[in-house]
Amino acid sequence: MSTQQLKQEIKQVATDVEQLMEQVNGQGAEMSRSLKDKVTPMLVSARESLSQASSSVKGKAVDAAKKTDAYAHANPWQVAGIAALVGLSLGALVGSRRR
Repeated sequence: MSTQQLKQEIKQVATDVEQLMEQVNGQGAEMSRSLKDKVTPMLVSARESLSQASSSVKGKAVDAAKKTDAYAHANPWQVAGIAALVGLSLGALVGSRRR
């Protein structure tokens, strides 16, 4: 499961819980107040955790991209050789499956 899918699912759960709380509001003020007091901090915490995790993943991806770019600039012939080997391997794989 990708980070984007996880993020979307957590947002959907939060939305579902908020809708449930709205439905409970019509069933009794005391019950809805108690439920809201318990659920609201959890929703806030979940959203903050998701935001922090998203920022962390984004930071790591940017860092990895910068390191890869620096390596490619420092070692262009090695990168070209690796790319050629990967291309030949994939070509051989695809070619053998077509037969």
